[in-house]
Amino acid sequence: MGFCLLAHDGSVLHRDAVFERALGRPAPVGSRLADAAPWLASLSVTEPSTLTSPDGVEVEISPTGLADTAAVARAWRPTAAGDLERELRIARGTLSSLLEAAPVSILVLDLEQRVTIWNQAAARIFGWTAEEIVGSPYPLVPQGEADTFHQLFQRVIRGEGFTGVEAPRQRKDGSTVHLRIHTAPMRDAEGEVVGAMAILEDLTERHLLEAQVRQSERLEAVGRLAGGIAHDFNNLLMVILGICEVLQRANVPEDRIADGITQIRECGEHARSLTAQLLAFSRRQVLHPEVVDISERVQATAGLLARLIGERIEMTLELADTPLFIRVDTSQFDQMLVNLVVNARDAMREGGRLVVRTALEPRTPEGEACARLEVADDGLGVAADVLPLIFDPFFTTKRPGQGTGLGLATVHGIVEQSGGRIRVESVEGHGSTFRVWLPLVEAAPEPARTPAPTTDHPRGCEVVLLVEDDPQVRLVASRMLGTLGYEVHAAADGPEALMVLDAGLEASLLITDLAMPRMGGLELVRRARERGHALPVVYVSANLDDDELRAQVDSGAASFLQKPFTMAALATALRARLD
Repeated sequence: MGFCLLAHDGSVLHRDAVFERALGRPAPVGSRLADAAPWLASLSVTEPSTLTSPDGVEVEISPTGLADTAAVARAWRPTAAGDLERELRIARGTLSSLLEAAPVSILVLDLEQRVTIWNQAAARIFGWTAEEIVGSPYPLVPQGEADTFHQLFQRVIRGEGFTGVEAPRQRKDGSTVHLRIHTAPMRDAEGEVVGAMAILEDLTERHLLEAQVRQSERLEAVGRLAGGIAHDFNNLLMVILGICEVLQRANVPEDRIADGITQIRECGEHARSLTAQLLAFSRRQVLHPEVVDISERVQATAGLLARLIGERIEMTLELADTPLFIRVDTSQFDQMLVNLVVNARDAMREGGRLVVRTALEPRTPEGEACARLEVADDGLGVAADVLPLIFDPFFTTKRPGQGTGLGLATVHGIVEQSGGRIRVESVEGHGSTFRVWLPLVEAAPEPARTPAPTTDHPRGCEVVLLVEDDPQVRLVASRMLGTLGYEVHAAADGPEALMVLDAGLEASLLITDLAMPRMGGLELVRRARERGHALPVVYVSANLDDDELRAQVDSGAASFLQKPFTMAALATALRARLD
């Protein structure tokens, strides 16, 4: 309602903006109000009256009896019930159109978690129509998620709401859909919370696209990996096959034969080292963890590192003052450190300064204290577009013949398998810093293992059942066992081994490959024990990718021998299990 003060001659002394807005036209101060609109022609400032315009505007005149202000005029535009109903229909229509056109699920729950609004997108994604679900309890929460859902729902009806939470929900057919959830409380006219509104964003397509990108990147890495493996192994095979052809010729001197065998053995060791790096990269290598002080381990390796980098590079050790105990496979830790230092050396072609640093990281982003290892150089650095690729297998910026591209991939695999993480900071032309975080353990270092003798291998005379599907590996392993004094019975696969045992072979130990056609090693052992053959077992494979068996090996409950193995490793594993 707007107000206007009138003089005795009907002219305007004062008016507010609401009065002019209700009147629908200006009413300047000093002008006659009756001149503003024809329907005000009968206006009188001495008699109370109410005038109504053709479009429903009402002006009420009230005389004041004062000398300076004759009357007060009040103006308003009443809204009819029909107009309110029309506006309500427009608002509801707009809301309905928004709900049905929205590409995301929109629903509303009351305080008893019954569905009161359910749009078309929700019906399309979850399978229930609005007719089926409105008025019914909210059906989307899968088993195991009820407590989490209840906590989130209580948060909303307390008036807080939330956005961006990702959670699984279930469709009418029982399948799972992953969603991003945005919520807000629903309030009545008095501001009281009466329910919860949720917008559910289906992440299925996004996850599919992410999986496709990851698969594409994986295929690219596998292609690079395959090319690198083929190159290195072809070189080794060239040497081995070439020497074999020379040795097969008649009248080869004995010293040439001995040299050829030595070269073949060296190629074999090189191949074994390469496969070990691949297994470290893929985190499938069997670990023998020990508790060590990270600074002591770096100090123990310092002499080797100094010889690796040469005299042109100055190496500085900045080691923590207090012990930082970690649990790692010491040989893998040394390999990781050597690879990082060699990488830094290669980045400083004209010399420079290398810093190896250990320190306590009191609180990582995950909230845990860690030991931090840093290897920093002031070398060439890495270009920004290359930096994301440096941990990929066989990716290298070095010239052909100067590196395999497995060094940093191996480092990454070792760190991940040891429960840590690695990051790199680098600016092209200003050096690089590699940081490794490894979990701390609250324990004293374990006594160092005494290495097994490498010349006089422990021997035995027990009966051993060897199960290996590759005939050449089976032949070589049998000869190695025979050389160690054991009585060997060989089987080509699991079913044949069970037949031998059922026929009465009293073996003292079973050596079985893990991956075999028809029946793998784990299945063979399970069936053998079901039949009463409870003999000790040594598992053999190129890698250990069964989590349950890995846990048994790590705890000492099972024995595992990684291919390719030496006679010394075979002899030690057998005696450890038999004795």
